[in-house]
Amino acid sequence: MRLKIDRNQAAPLHQQIRCAILSHIRRGSVPPGGKLFTESSLAKDNRISLAPVRQAIDSLVAEGVLERQRAKGVYLLDTAATPRRRITFVVPDISHSFYGSMVRGVESYSREHAYDIVIACSDFQESEELAVLTNLESVDPHLLLICSTGGAENIRQVQRLIDRGFTIVAVDQNYEGWNVSSVTNDNVRIGLDAVNYLLQRGHRRIAFLTEEEETLSNARQRRQGYEQAMRAAGLKPEIVSVCRPHLGETWDLVQPRVVSWLENRDETDRPTGLFVINDTDAIGVLRALEELGISVPEEMSVIGCADLDFARMLTRPLTTVDQDSYGMGVKAAKLGIEQLETGQSAPVHITQPHRIISRTTVRNLLSSKDDVTTYPTNRTRT
Repeated sequence: MRLKIDRNQAAPLHQQIRCAILSHIRRGSVPPGGKLFTESSLAKDNRISLAPVRQAIDSLVAEGVLERQRAKGVYLLDTAATPRRRITFVVPDISHSFYGSMVRGVESYSREHAYDIVIACSDFQESEELAVLTNLESVDPHLLLICSTGGAENIRQVQRLIDRGFTIVAVDQNYEGWNVSSVTNDNVRIGLDAVNYLLQRGHRRIAFLTEEEETLSNARQRRQGYEQAMRAAGLKPEIVSVCRPHLGETWDLVQPRVVSWLENRDETDRPTGLFVINDTDAIGVLRALEELGISVPEEMSVIGCADLDFARMLTRPLTTVDQDSYGMGVKAAKLGIEQLETGQSAPVHITQPHRIISRTTVRNLLSSKDDVTTYPTNRTRT
């Protein structure tokens, strides 16, 4: 029996052997009661010493998974339940539309493949996330999906879990220093595409409304895309801070900031197009424009990002960038399970495609016709 062992991995050898044996069992390669191997043959086939092999087998015997039979070998117990297949998914807030859809994607794929899923919410707080990650040290290594709020100590704790043998996939965010697989959007491209969408419709004064502290890589990268598109068009970028990071769905805090910003601008010098960091904050922007009596899209156009469910339910449905968080969750679960069961340790990075959804909040200044694309209410989930 050949095991996938990475001698360059920081995880102890006996822990890698244990995980590889469990992956072999989960694939149904041996029926309950069947012989797996002898300790000496396993060590010889994989060119490793007997000590870590015995240590790994000792732990599985103690758990009631394996049985040693003298002079015969190691067997899978008839009465042993298949080792529990668990996924922990750490998200900022399950009640948030974007992350809730992502959880549904993870849960759907996990259930289909007989994995239990445990959801842990960090409430957009680094300290809460760190507490969850620290508590995982008390359980056996398994698959961890994490949509992180960041933080230096959190990054160090992720590395400690990697060293213990956890399989980890970063979802939506992938921080420097994390040598893990990831499923993310191309946020620079999102910024470029959103601004070019406005430019192609004749807008020249375009502002980017973002967080006051761009602590998440997504916000920084979207700003980078925005700036690239503006400079390529020979235009001066205008970046406006309208929301605080890590607060979730707080459009009501965005509204007064946008009102204050626009009230101090001469009407003839106001932007004609606004690219907003996400759909939630776009709601605050739309409410602010309504409060000021600025008509959308006749006087000012707005494009958001995420295509949350409510974006199409507004009286004036929101033009936005669809990131398909459900599909992101599915791909993260699929990637993680494949890596867990094959023992693959080299990081894999998947970029989730996006698309612009044209609705009714962007005006085409180059045409007298409304620039609206009909979009079905019921999306096909992939």
